[in-house]
Amino acid sequence: MDNIIISGDSMVPTLSHGEKVSVAIKDSYCKGDLICFYLPGTKDFIIHRIVKIYNDVIYTCGDNRLVPDMGVKKSSISGKVEYKYRDNQHLPIKPFKRFILTEIFIQLYIWLRVLRRYSFEGN
Repeated sequence: MDNIIISGDSMVPTLSHGEKVSVAIKDSYCKGDLICFYLPGTKDFIIHRIVKIYNDVIYTCGDNRLVPDMGVKKSSISGKVEYKYRDNQHLPIKPFKRFILTEIFIQLYIWLRVLRRYSFEGN
């Protein structure tokens, strides 16, 4: 299990800048999990919540954001955030209710990708 210090505000109110979290490797992930993944070609990591799993692509979004991130492959995931440390306390990560608008953005994004794929195959 690795400990990581949060930088930024995309996960507020769940995680705050400067907090420490523990990340553990898991065999599988599901909607609602907080995951740590690396941006392809960099050593930069992101911790965001899974909002949709579509085939082998996982879509994530920060709790403080409305628009989801681009999808990531499972191979880019380094683990699931299990606990956070706040005020010298070891606290489990609680679920966060997504905004309906984010769900709509994700569905539109997936459908646009599917439509684009089929429109290019038809030409």
